[in-house]
Amino acid sequence: MQAMYPDFIASSPRGLVPSVDCNGDKVWEYIDERFDHPPYFLPRNDPVKRAHVRIWSDFVTEKMQRNFYVHLMDQDPAAQAKAKDVFFQECRTFARAMSKDGPYFLGKEISMVDIALFPFWQRFLWVGRHYRGLEMPKDKEFERLQRWWEAT
Repeated sequence: MQAMYPDFIASSPRGLVPSVDCNGDKVWEYIDERFDHPPYFLPRNDPVKRAHVRIWSDFVTEKMQRNFYVHLMDQDPAAQAKAKDVFFQECRTFARAMSKDGPYFLGKEISMVDIALFPFWQRFLWVGRHYRGLEMPKDKEFERLQRWWEAT
């Protein structure tokens, strides 16, 4: 990835989005920390919610995305099936952690975790369906994720 996208890797060494390079400083969560605003990505006055958002944003990357890409790239059908099952399991775990009070992860307020998941969920749906015939299950956890998807 370094060779193909050196500017992106320079601003985000872990390859995570969104990232901003601010005058040479590698800054993550820059917008939320930089501007005095209504909070956009991290809840301002609730350190527990902020931690919750960071933990689940990492979960999106480390668990959901990782297993989706194993499912997508592995050429062994048995390994693909196992990765798909783990991917679905991680999606269900994520859905159970979502608020029931609104469409977004935290409920009525959009946060960094929604922004972290959105582009990858689109990829799960489009790329997974095209290359692996991936269909999302029809159960309560995936219904919750569908409600989130429609809102985002």
